[in-house]
Amino acid sequence: MGGSMFADKKRSRGSKQLLKIFWSFIGKDLKVLLLLVSVIIVLYTIAATYQPIVLANAIDVTIDNPVIDVILTLTLIYLGLSILVWIFQSANVWFTSILSSRFIDNIRKKAFEKLVDADMSYHHKQQSGNITSRVINDSQEVATGLTVFTGTSSQFLLIFATLIVLGDISLYFIFIALLAVPAAILITKFIGTIGKKRMLQVRQAYGKVSGQLAENLAGITIAKSFNQEERTSKVIRDLNYETYGYMKQLGVIFMLVFPSISFVATILTVLVLIVGGVISQNDPFMTIGQIYLATVLVTRFLMPIIQLSNNFTQLQASLAALDRIVDVIEAEPGIKDSDDAQALELTRSEIAFNDVSFAYAKDTQVLKKVSFTIPSGQKTAIVGHTGAGKTTITNLIMRFYDPMSGNILVDGQDLKNITLDSLYDQVSYVSQDPYLFAGTVIDNIKYGKPSASDDEIYKICELIGADQFIDALPLGYETPLQESGKSLSSGQRQMITIVRTMLSDPKILILDEATSRLDALTESLVQKAQFMLFEGRTTVIIAHRLSTIRDVEQILVVDDGELIERGNHEELYSLKGKYHELYETYYSHQGIETLAD
Repeated sequence: MGGSMFADKKRSRGSKQLLKIFWSFIGKDLKVLLLLVSVIIVLYTIAATYQPIVLANAIDVTIDNPVIDVILTLTLIYLGLSILVWIFQSANVWFTSILSSRFIDNIRKKAFEKLVDADMSYHHKQQSGNITSRVINDSQEVATGLTVFTGTSSQFLLIFATLIVLGDISLYFIFIALLAVPAAILITKFIGTIGKKRMLQVRQAYGKVSGQLAENLAGITIAKSFNQEERTSKVIRDLNYETYGYMKQLGVIFMLVFPSISFVATILTVLVLIVGGVISQNDPFMTIGQIYLATVLVTRFLMPIIQLSNNFTQLQASLAALDRIVDVIEAEPGIKDSDDAQALELTRSEIAFNDVSFAYAKDTQVLKKVSFTIPSGQKTAIVGHTGAGKTTITNLIMRFYDPMSGNILVDGQDLKNITLDSLYDQVSYVSQDPYLFAGTVIDNIKYGKPSASDDEIYKICELIGADQFIDALPLGYETPLQESGKSLSSGQRQMITIVRTMLSDPKILILDEATSRLDALTESLVQKAQFMLFEGRTTVIIAHRLSTIRDVEQILVVDDGELIERGNHEELYSLKGKYHELYETYYSHQGIETLAD
């Protein structure tokens, strides 16, 4: 029932195709493990079937001819079979867990590798929560299907063995056992409709509580500043009460289901006793031990039938989850190397846009026939209102997307004919929102150049002044960072990303105003080192601060997807156009009266 919430999702692939894909995820080592699990299931079924047979024989011997040696032998055999059942059952759980975990690992590796290689258009179109769900939850769902499949095999074998033994005693007992089928179907249908709906509501309610709790904790500062702690707590209390209501309804369902199973088992037992009693009056070979055996097997027949019905629902859910994972794995990247792509060879690092047009969505152009040249080794700032197309230009240079028309050249080489690996070896991007990975400070810095020595890192950190706050951390460069580096200030996180970029030593540098989160003092410490980094590199900056605009050789003014002005500050300011408007609106208030200062 764990994955029933996905069972109703329409699949785009047939069951036969999905089963073939499912089998492909099971590598050679897992196939050996699966074979071992299958052997264990067979041995378990044999031991579990013979266990009540031995006990039935012991009962008959005790009643008819109580020979102590025979009774002792049968008792030891029964005890041995019980131990074997325990061993096989434990081994089945153990090896199935290993099989499931390795299977999940195989799926997640393939899915994650595909996501890492996917172009940015894919990630921007997908919700991060949805992608995470596909990699984590859906892979778990598929692995659950594998576990259920092995369990289903065990149930089928147990049912088959039970029918054989019952048939050997009397065909009447087979008919009584088959009466469990309609009862099991009714119980399963009840669980699969009302129970499934309530379980889904409980899971959704848990999700709401989890999401709201995460949101409230993330915004605890705002809640306290507005004195809204009680209101925040009330929201959680209301959601908890809603969850409690669904849980209570689910409890009522279980309260009805389990006693119903016991009641059906009781009825079957009564029928076996009545029929067995009638048969024994006319058949001297019908013994009390056989009636006992029939009672055990008939009642044991009920649970496998119920489990098989539930397993079918789970298997359907697992196939639906597999279908979603395959969507990720088989997704073709929109941006990939062409067949004749060549490695990027930089000599001048000049960037040229020639009549470039681009749209994220059809009929909504973000850039319209934009043409410009960013000279080698110079700093170019891109300015404009929000949504003007500034970030899109940098995304195209990074080839996160391809233009709809026109082309982008780097040293005369069309980006579409350049291998992505060689492009990213030469170009570095520093975003406005710094991101740090789980690990130590020095691990995050080395992300830009894994082979870098500690001395290289210390030198760069000292150059920009980052060593001051890093040395002050509890373990210095070996200090573990909390989630996304939240134990550091925004400025400190940004400085680490700048060090990381400087360490990679790119030929082309793209910055979404990497110093925008630094205070004036910290920014002043970074500025000198930044300009040393800019020296001799082609640098593209989405500018938010006056200090950046003041020192660039070229400014590109973008408005509504069009390049409307270009030049340095003095040239553009004197035009009294869009740049003049932007400067007076956004930049002049930053406290610097003239650029000459």
